[in-house]
Amino acid sequence: MVSSAKVGDALRDVLRGGNDTHRCAAAQALGRIGDAGSRDALIEALRDQDEDVRVDAAEALGRLGDAAAAPALIDSLVGDPSGDVKTNAVAALARLGESRAVPVLRGLVRGRGEGIVWDEADFMEDGWDDWLDL
Repeated sequence: MVSSAKVGDALRDVLRGGNDTHRCAAAQALGRIGDAGSRDALIEALRDQDEDVRVDAAEALGRLGDAAAAPALIDSLVGDPSGDVKTNAVAALARLGESRAVPVLRGLVRGRGEGIVWDEADFMEDGWDDWLDL
């Protein structure tokens, strides 16, 4: 029988070095199994080059329920240009009940938020403002 620690180790290895599809699956699995030892690897994955990996990492961090991930999730909310990453970061912060996100979220309620990065090229391409999703 394989121990849960070995499963977590294997999934973290995939998250750090697999192809983009495998990294997404690893992030999702780590969140679903609630592998607490994965917080740091998932925080690293918030800076992955692939947007889908960042989306899945944000969701997984919310599932873990570890408040220590809140600063990284707030950084993603503010600094990641992807609307999908921002949406999942908001959901994760809500699951955490994270009060440090409140000033940023209040700013987003009023408008696009000063100092928050948005993918302007995406807006010009498809005409949808990701702020509306938030």
